[in-house]
Amino acid sequence: MERKHGADDPVKGLSKGGILLAGAVLLAVGAAVFVLARTDSVRPLTMPRASFTPEEIDAAMADLENSAADIVLTGQEKEIAAVLAELHGLEVANAQPDAGTGGKVLELMDVFRSKARALHDAKPERFLELGKRLALDFHGALTDLLEIASEHGLQRTLEAGGEPVEQVVRTGGAFVKKAVEVGLIDDKGVLHAPKLLPQVLFMRRWFGMAGLGSQTRFSKTEQRADYDFVIAFSTPGQVRGKLRAIDKLKDLESGYDDDLAKILVLRQAGRGDEARALVEEAVKKRGRDDLKIILDPKFKDSTLLER
Repeated sequence: MERKHGADDPVKGLSKGGILLAGAVLLAVGAAVFVLARTDSVRPLTMPRASFTPEEIDAAMADLENSAADIVLTGQEKEIAAVLAELHGLEVANAQPDAGTGGKVLELMDVFRSKARALHDAKPERFLELGKRLALDFHGALTDLLEIASEHGLQRTLEAGGEPVEQVVRTGGAFVKKAVEVGLIDDKGVLHAPKLLPQVLFMRRWFGMAGLGSQTRFSKTEQRADYDFVIAFSTPGQVRGKLRAIDKLKDLESGYDDDLAKILVLRQAGRGDEARALVEEAVKKRGRDDLKIILDPKFKDSTLLER
């Protein structure tokens, strides 16, 4: 899908009155991945991440393109997309939304859920296709924005505003702001995850906003990206969800280091005794001598963030 980026210097061509990404967020994302501190002679242990080949990522993105690129929206579907775009705009309009804005969000959420559920109940496959079409739009807008940010810096690009920023807001709401906060995207426009992740998160949210979260359908590659995101970037307090994601990822990726991942998840949540017990079990039952360093009193915890 061909994208236009504007003038030779995209940032100079952007308006100065752009929307600053802030405000109420519907997408639940949280803190970045926890690591253990290095001592002078010990390399820190970092959260294991899922492993992807370029071929499987390209195949997953090609599947999205092939299934959604040529979809033409009906009148009903355009209404659903318009309500979603308005919700996205309200999401980032104010850093501290007032009561009126909050009420409008709730009103639009009711409208969106009603229209989305009606489409799903009548044509569930079409509901899925519409979500993929909108996810593809978001992916394209985000790709354009990050390309500009790679040259000019993300913060400068966001402050300049203009069509690239506005398009990301219309299609993805406050995704970029939250992604920056948790370290998923850096100021150079680098996404620290497979490039299919944004559309996976869009689809998870798409079903969730319609009250159909349990019916989200992902390929194995998309599932791995989703579990990897939960483990590495959701809030430290989401221990149950993180541990479940670790088990699910291990089922799909046999080489994934679930022992270390669970230990770090527990330590970042302040559950040191449980983490120590897991270390001892891994050492005794699975011969994980490489984890013994965690039991060393000299090896201290840290809140250093991996990037």
